Amino acid sequence: MEGLVDINALQNLLKDPDAVDSSDDELDTGAQKPAITPGTIGASKKKINKNPNARVEKDPNEIWDECEVEDKPMVDLNDPRPQPEYDLNYSQSVTAEDMFLQMGYKNQSTSCCENLVLRIWLDVKSAAEIHLDVKPQLVDCMTKNHRLSLPLPHPVDDQKCKAKFDVDTGLLTLTLALNREYEFLNQA
Repeated sequence: MEGLVDINALQNLLKDPDAVDSSDDELDTGAQKPAITPGTIGASKKKINKNPNARVEKDPNEIWDECEVEDKPMVDLNDPRPQPEYDLNYSQSVTAEDMFLQMGYKNQSTSCCENLVLRIWLDVKSAAEIHLDVKPQLVDCMTKNHRLSLPLPHPVDDQKCKAKFDVDTGLLTLTLALNREYEFLNQA
C-alpha cells in the first residue's frame, strides 16, 4: 500500500495543476496542489520593471522595434559634388606555402581575403586637400570638387586601415582591414 501512496504523491507532484484531465479516477477535488514542482527549483526569475507607471505604447503598423534595427551610417544624398572615379577590390596576403605547396587554408575566393583595397582617383595636388573619414561600415572622402560616401560590403577595422596618396597620378589607395565575425571558420 505504501508504494501506491508514493506513486500517487509522485503523480500529484508532476501533474499540471491547471490542466483539465478527463480521467474519472482523478475527480477528487479535495486533493492539494503540490508545493514543490520542477518550476520551483532554483532561483526565481522576476522581470524587473524600472518604472512600473511607464507604459510603452506600440504602433500596430510598425514592422520592427527600434532595438531590432541596426544603426547603419547614412550617406548624404544632398551633396552636389560629384563622385570621383573609384574601384574596390579584395586582397589576400599569400605566402609561398599557399602558392606552391597549397598547405594553407586559403583559396581564391573572397572569403579568404584579409583586406579591401579602395582606389580613388582625385584631382588634388597634395594630401592636405583630402578629408578622409573611415568608419566600420562607411568610407567618406571629400575634396573641394568631389565627395565619395561609400557604404562598405563588409565591416572593417578602422584602426588597422592604411592610406597612401600618389601626388603624380592623384591616386588615393586605401587598404581596409576586414573585420569579419566568422573569420575563424576560414582558418579550418
